Amino acid sequence: MTQQVVYQSPNGTPFPVNWAHVDLARDPWRWDQVHNPTPLTPLAQDLISVKRQGMYRGGDTTGRPFYEERMYANGYGFSRRLEGDPESAGKYQALAARDSEERSDRLIDLWESIYLPETEALTRQIQKWASPDDSLLDLLSRYDQIEIAWRRCGELHTLSTGLASVAMRQFDEFCRNKFGNEGTRIAVESISGMPNMSVKSACALWELSREAIDRPTVADLLRSHPTEEFLPNLDEVAQGPAFRNHLNEFLEIWGQRNESYYEVGYLTWREDPEVVLSIIRTYIDVAEDQNPSVLHQRAIASRIARTEDVKSRLTDSAALDEFLIGQRRARQHTVLMEDHNYFIDQRAYTSLRTPHQAIGTRLLEAGALDDANDIFYLHMKEIKEHADHPGRKYQSLITQRREDRQKWMHVLPPSVIGGDATLATPPLAGESKPVHIATIQGLAASAGAITGIARLILSLGEASRLSPGDILVTYATAPPWTPLFAIAGGVVTDAGGPLAHCAVVAREYGIPAVVGATKATSTIKDGMTISVNGTTGLVTILD
Repeated sequence: MTQQVVYQSPNGTPFPVNWAHVDLARDPWRWDQVHNPTPLTPLAQDLISVKRQGMYRGGDTTGRPFYEERMYANGYGFSRRLEGDPESAGKYQALAARDSEERSDRLIDLWESIYLPETEALTRQIQKWASPDDSLLDLLSRYDQIEIAWRRCGELHTLSTGLASVAMRQFDEFCRNKFGNEGTRIAVESISGMPNMSVKSACALWELSREAIDRPTVADLLRSHPTEEFLPNLDEVAQGPAFRNHLNEFLEIWGQRNESYYEVGYLTWREDPEVVLSIIRTYIDVAEDQNPSVLHQRAIASRIARTEDVKSRLTDSAALDEFLIGQRRARQHTVLMEDHNYFIDQRAYTSLRTPHQAIGTRLLEAGALDDANDIFYLHMKEIKEHADHPGRKYQSLITQRREDRQKWMHVLPPSVIGGDATLATPPLAGESKPVHIATIQGLAASAGAITGIARLILSLGEASRLSPGDILVTYATAPPWTPLFAIAGGVVTDAGGPLAHCAVVAREYGIPAVVGATKATSTIKDGMTISVNGTTGLVTILD
């Protein structure tokens, strides 16, 4: 029996949830704000479900099952914890112990020799899946090949990162046991400054900005024209064609990024390089000491200094050996979390746009869609079933879904639905105005303090509004946001913890950061003056 329950969003907006069964509403379901900060298209929801099937399989085979279930409400993903089977506990413990023994010290080697090559092979398979001669029925008849390849990418996701996350948690626990309140800070500083794809992409983008600076007419064009007018006018200026070649080389390597972990409907940088150009435009006026390569070297020096500090404090040789072993294993986490994201969560995931656009083009030709990219507003089941209903038209359905998504794009959902979550209530007559909030307590993510102008950036499309020294305030960051850390003076996010992408990158760039400040984007207004203490996790609104 279905049931609708209306919950209350942080700003008071009613948030209706249609429960497939009344029993589901009895448990609390938590919003996955890190990966799903905005509503997903129907196709993205289904593709993430396929990926998670692979992730769950990877968890089962390595003895670390995912005891969770996921659902979507108004495009936002929520998860609940499930009880494990007690009778299977012994089996999984034995699997996990064997897996740790076999892989803990060679995760990078396994990634480079096995997991990454297979990921890249699957990505190529997905990209080349459709040929110009394929009919719509040809593509639909073998659609399951896309699902199989993407599900395997999900399994590789878990194989690459699951044990690395365990190693990081164990290292953090060791440091907290030895150093008390300093423990987590010591742990994360001990694994900073590791090479990874996020750092490499930021360095490549910085170098591209220097190519623009070396060509004054190109830099002037960037400064004087909106980004959407830059490329059409580029060949008209001196050395413009040469810069275009450098831009194309950059996009060939890094162009399969988009701004989201989970939304396949967003254009990639290669399809629309406007985000890249807006960052370059800001970079050309940023001092050389903010070069990501320079900042990365500082992070390496910080890691070395922190390691020497710990060596001087742990006088017991057994404890020091345990620290060094834990550090060596946990450093793999920094690398693999960023690298798997680039190759699996970005390159492999955005490659799924290619086969779906091929299907969308044929649905457009059949009169079922008005635009090939409208396919992202269909569910996978609807796509597969079209072979049995070739006369179906989806225009009105897609229009409604697009309007619904746009509506919820501007609503911050409740952090929890189900269970004892707050239900929506009508406002009372004469109800008092909201109390001004002066401070927000989050989690300390990157040490240091800064006072500056808050810049509320909720998508990479708004990146051009971020000026050097501004404090970036957002839901959460993903690896494509990394270049902004060379511009921002500090970062505050609603979601995340000390090991989230934002926290890791902020430490690499040496800027203060507070994560898990759950009401930041709904409390801090764009342009406010705020103070951020990345050591205590406190954000103070000074306006």
